[in-house]
Amino acid sequence: MKLSIISDEISSDLEYAFSVISKQRYDYVELRTVFGKNIAMIDDLEIVKIENLLKNYALKVSCICSPLFKCLLENKTDLKYDKFLMEDFSPEYHLKIAKRVFEIAKRLNAKYVRCFSFLDCNDGFELNKKIILGYLKQLKEIFNESDIQLILENEHTCNIKTGLDFVNSNIQGIGLLWDPANSMLAGNHELENEFCLCKNQIRYVHVKNFVYDSIGPEFVNLKMGCIDYEKLINLIKTETNAEFISIETHANAEMKEKLSSENMKYLMEMCSK
Repeated sequence: MKLSIISDEISSDLEYAFSVISKQRYDYVELRTVFGKNIAMIDDLEIVKIENLLKNYALKVSCICSPLFKCLLENKTDLKYDKFLMEDFSPEYHLKIAKRVFEIAKRLNAKYVRCFSFLDCNDGFELNKKIILGYLKQLKEIFNESDIQLILENEHTCNIKTGLDFVNSNIQGIGLLWDPANSMLAGNHELENEFCLCKNQIRYVHVKNFVYDSIGPEFVNLKMGCIDYEKLINLIKTETNAEFISIETHANAEMKEKLSSENMKYLMEMCSK
């Protein structure tokens, strides 16, 4: 099992983040926000900067953590959503940007590219299933004829919220990026049961943990929250074809480096057993 971490979960300063990751003896990094930009928005000179930093710190890219299809299925101007540093929020724009994401992944030798299933506007997945699967098919075609694997993350704010949703949607040619915390935030607390049902689809895993307080989830280190990661990590290691477990601490700016460093040590210990 290979270990990775999203660089901006440590610092928005890419070189500093790389130095921390290297000191923790991790070989891989996941890229989401770099140089104050969404990874999908970087230019060729910035790709060269990343290539040089990867070489300097002996790191490789596990995944381009793109926001593809974390957007509205339709143009609903009355709704306000984070555009994730993207210029446009339409599916057509995301398909256009996907070609650039593909180029970035090739340049940086990333094996995986993340996508989503469109933000849930309470329309119901079944109502829009045919349209969503159609867009995902178009996205997949951009990545055909390459070794880059498109993976879809279950996300509690999107249409495919859990690993079980992914299995039931019968998506073809796209792997599951399983995020058990997102499943729990979507209301599924039976994670071991979900794992058994979706384990054959899992290609990549994001890990974060949280506790509930009076105003909602508070993200904490992996061994302190609601999810028993010691048990889950052992299942992932022994019963899936997942290649990577990657840390997405999700803490606030003041705590993210501390908690991410703790999580890196904990994950290394769990995966070494």
